[in-house]
Amino acid sequence: MTASTTNQPEANGEKTLDEVRREIDSIDDAMHDLLMRRADLAAEVAAAKARDAQAQGAGGFIPFRPKREVELLRRLAGRNHGALALGVVSRIWREIVAFMSQIQGPFRAIMWAGGGTDFWELTRNGYGSTVPVTPIEDCDDIIEVCAQDPCAVGVLPWPATTATPWWLALSKTVGVRVVMALPVISENGVPEALSVAQAEFEATDADTSLLVIKGCGGHEGCAALSAHGLSAHVVDEIDGAALLSVEGYVISGDARLEAAASEALFETIVPIGGYAQQVRLAGERS
Repeated sequence: MTASTTNQPEANGEKTLDEVRREIDSIDDAMHDLLMRRADLAAEVAAAKARDAQAQGAGGFIPFRPKREVELLRRLAGRNHGALALGVVSRIWREIVAFMSQIQGPFRAIMWAGGGTDFWELTRNGYGSTVPVTPIEDCDDIIEVCAQDPCAVGVLPWPATTATPWWLALSKTVGVRVVMALPVISENGVPEALSVAQAEFEATDADTSLLVIKGCGGHEGCAALSAHGLSAHVVDEIDGAALLSVEGYVISGDARLEAAASEALFETIVPIGGYAQQVRLAGERS
């Protein structure tokens, strides 16, 4: 029988297989220690947020923070190198962030059921394996659930890919807005779904805003907004209303919107949130 050589030092000074394995075990333990510490800090964040909410007379807080999540992944993408694929990094950290959000408070996803297994996978990749997911067929019903439950995030199909213009219902629903695009990391930079919630649409360094306009055609609306310095594109259009995407961060009260709204061309201009632009994989496959 040939004796094992895994413990024999290499003549050229390279590590033995057992030495490499021990180093991997040490790294695994260190990663586990850091994750446990991160979970402890998430509990501390929850306690601090609860104190702030109480001081402000609020009934609670929403643990879902799309801005911080996207900025985290952008930061990791900027420092990622070597053999570790960025797509894998995204999957790992989306799982971590989703679980840490649950530590801070109740959190659940309401998913459009019409997208089948692909949409289920998109939702799970976005919000992790531990977040409860409820499939609902009607997009407008998902928006209504989110309006009633501040702990829910609705995952809706990209507009114009379904027969239902759910963005019209969203423009009439107070407090619920688009806050994130899925997937967060993408090869082609084209969103497949949009998340809606009672969370804030907060500015990052690269955003796309969404507006619902009435009273004119989508292309007419884009031209009118362009005159006020807003670069807009038609996403969907139906029955005298149009959904426009606008480059940059635009919310109610923006002076450019107010100037455009003062023109007789528009019946209404309603911002319905937006999303941080996706992190690009730059051709990498994971």
